[in-house]
Amino acid sequence: MPTILSFDGRNSRELRDAALAALQETAAKFGVSVAPGSGSIDGLKLTLRFEFTVADKDATAAAEAKEFAEQCFLFDLSPHHYRATFTSKGETFELIGFSRSRPKFCLKTRNVATGKVMLFPETVKRLLKIAAAPAEG
Repeated sequence: MPTILSFDGRNSRELRDAALAALQETAAKFGVSVAPGSGSIDGLKLTLRFEFTVADKDATAAAEAKEFAEQCFLFDLSPHHYRATFTSKGETFELIGFSRSRPKFCLKTRNVATGKVMLFPETVKRLLKIAAAPAEG
């Protein structure tokens, strides 16, 4: 590989891919996953960002549920609404959180089939179905 004298799209992608491959080995040692984030090219300077995510699904779900329980009251919901489902355009979604910085699309949901996270307006609250009624005691 020749020495880079200035950055362009082609050599920046090659460098990013090489850095990502090296980081993936290190990330695996710590039990996290890594993905490339945004970056910028400025002739003699290349800025790369990488996102590390906890790979343990149980830890992720626990943190997600805790955050939901802390914020649900701001949206007139209860902790029992965590992972409540609704159907939109034939696809099933589950409520997993909130995006307080997006007032029009403030409900964070996950497509049950694909796992893709999407935002919906607060109006879908009326469609929510709670899987099991909470035990009263």
